[in-house]
Amino acid sequence: MTEIKWGKGPFGATHYNDILPCHWLRVDGCKVHGFFAGVWVEYISNDFGKGHVDCAVYRKSKAWSGEGLPPVGIDIEFKSSGGEWLVGQYIGQFNGKIIAGCHATGVVGYLQSGEMRPIRTPEQVAADEREAAVAAWRAL
Repeated sequence: MTEIKWGKGPFGATHYNDILPCHWLRVDGCKVHGFFAGVWVEYISNDFGKGHVDCAVYRKSKAWSGEGLPPVGIDIEFKSSGGEWLVGQYIGQFNGKIIAGCHATGVVGYLQSGEMRPIRTPEQVAADEREAAVAAWRAL
């Protein structure tokens, strides 16, 4: 198995497959898009037309641990100018600056390295909510 150079793939690629005519894929729920001739095209075949996608067939991009920079195109949480954490996508770097886009607003901008983190799991969100509730109770 060869090492996949995720940074060389097209923006938005989430999977790679050696067998299909287009190697770079973007899997979104039941939809699979292949990167053909510089554009994303919905991949239609008998295998994918059954309302499900067997993602085990593909090699998925590595998850980001929060160390260093994330893979291009991965979803992240970033701190807004108002101090709240929002969900967006890591776009890349330009002249040493981190570039990310916000899913909710579509705005693209620069971030500092400490202003982004991996998407939190539901368990992490629940733990944060419990800690906030305990802190509020103690403040009474």
